[in-house]
Amino acid sequence: MVFAVDSNKTPHLVGQMLLKGACRKLAVLNGQIIAALTKTVVIFDYEETTEKSAEFTKLATYRTSTCPIDLAVEKTDKGNIIAVADLMKSLSLLEYTPGSGGLQGQLTEVARHQQAFWATAVANIEENLYLETDQDGNLIVLRRNPEGVTLTDRKRLEVISEMNLGEMVNKIQTIDVEPTPNAMVNPKAFLATVCSLFLYPAKKSLLTMKI
Repeated sequence: MVFAVDSNKTPHLVGQMLLKGACRKLAVLNGQIIAALTKTVVIFDYEETTEKSAEFTKLATYRTSTCPIDLAVEKTDKGNIIAVADLMKSLSLLEYTPGSGGLQGQLTEVARHQQAFWATAVANIEENLYLETDQDGNLIVLRRNPEGVTLTDRKRLEVISEMNLGEMVNKIQTIDVEPTPNAMVNPKAFLATVCSLFLYPAKKSLLTMKI
């Protein structure tokens, strides 16, 4: 559902699309809507026809291994990368290629974390670096190597850092903060759990802020 807010700050429904299953996560890429549905990631084009009506057009789809839980969008010079956290099969990176000449666009897998990981959230913290969490409170940082020598190197996401937070993360929100010269850490993201808010990265003794 898409809502608009008028001059009186009152929301009203502009458009909606009925789906066959749950929509677990939404993201935006170049004005187009990315939806994580049951076993599928779909890109929709959104166009408002009137002030109170809109149309959704399916542009591309990708079928995940089990169920997509979270999305993160990274825009790079070489294309548009969408990180998809899967319920059981960890992280995969998709590249969106717009359609042309009447052909539908494509979502192509360009890299994947090969190990099983019951993901709960993901965020792009730097170019080619992704922070992912799982249901057991584990955090891992995955690195993509698009300049790898072999195709296997380019398609494999490598774990370069990991720790156990002790709480399951529901949401990761990236931040862009200029640290002070004497700062002990360089903040990259907030991590929200059921009962706490964490700042990544930091020493655990400094990192918890209870709600």
